[in-house]
Formats: sequence, structure tokens, C-alpha cells
Amino acid sequence: MAGAARGGAGGRSAACDSGNRGYANDKGDSVTEPATQAGLAEVAAKIARGLSKADLVQGRAFIRTSVMLPSGSAVVVVVEDQGDGRYRLSDIGQGCEEADRLGMARTYRRQAEDVAALSGITFADNTFTLSDATERQLVGGTMSVANAVARTAERTLARRVRD
Repeated sequence: MAGAARGGAGGRSAACDSGNRGYANDKGDSVTEPATQAGLAEVAAKIARGLSKADLVQGRAFIRTSVMLPSGSAVVVVVEDQGDGRYRLSDIGQGCEEADRLGMARTYRRQAEDVAALSGITFADNTFTLSDATERQLVGGTMSVANAVARTAERTLARRVRD
């Protein structure tokens, strides 16, 4: 669909147009001042560094993600080297432990099975796991595991509210 047919400048819908045209012209060229770009790059780098933290402990990488559980705890994903360029990602049972503290571990486990199936990862022994991830899949895989934990926790709490 052509941009003019959708309305708004540059192919954006008029209903969603905030009027901010400072990021690109019709050719896609940046129209932001160079000094502003450098400042923005620095801000973006600070934000990116703040979104996660990694610690190495006993041969495993513990990635504290920006995904939050209802308690306010950050979801931690553990990365283990399986060899041959493959990695295992898991939440080491963090989500289930949190649900257990609320007396909802059984509900969490039921919800986790559904979420795992929808997410393309496994849930076994109270743990979300993605095995055989390649290096290129580590960022997306980490977020998939973390989001599965958070979605399951939210679904578990929603069941508690309904029941």
C-alpha cells in the first residue's frame, strides 16, 4: 500500500502520526543534528547496559534481564555451554520458586506447560529450558525464556484473582 494511500507523511497513518518528523526524511536519510546523534548514541548505550547484567559463576553465565516478575524481581536466565557451539538457557526454576512462596506452585506448573508449548521451549522439573541454542540465538533465546517466566507468573496470578 502506498504511503499516500494510507495518509500522513512518509506513509504513516494520520491516526498514529505524532507529528515528529525529526528522525528521517522521505528518502530515509537522517535529519537529526550530528551532535544530537552522538548524545543519543551515548544515552542509548547507557540504557542498553542497564537493561541487563551478566555474572559468571562456576562456569555459567547468569543474565539478569529487564523482564520483571510480579514481585518486582528481575528474571534471571542462566546460560551454560553445551559444547560444539551450543548453549542451554534456563530460568533454573526461579518462576516456580516465586509461585511456591505464594502457595501457587501447582497452578504455575499447569500454566507453564501451556506457555512453554506456545513459546517453543520446554518446561520440565519446574524449569523453563531452551537447549541447543546457537550463539546467534542467545539474545532471542534469553528473552524467550525470561518472557515465558513472566507470562506464566502473570497467568498464575490471574487465576488466583478469578478463583
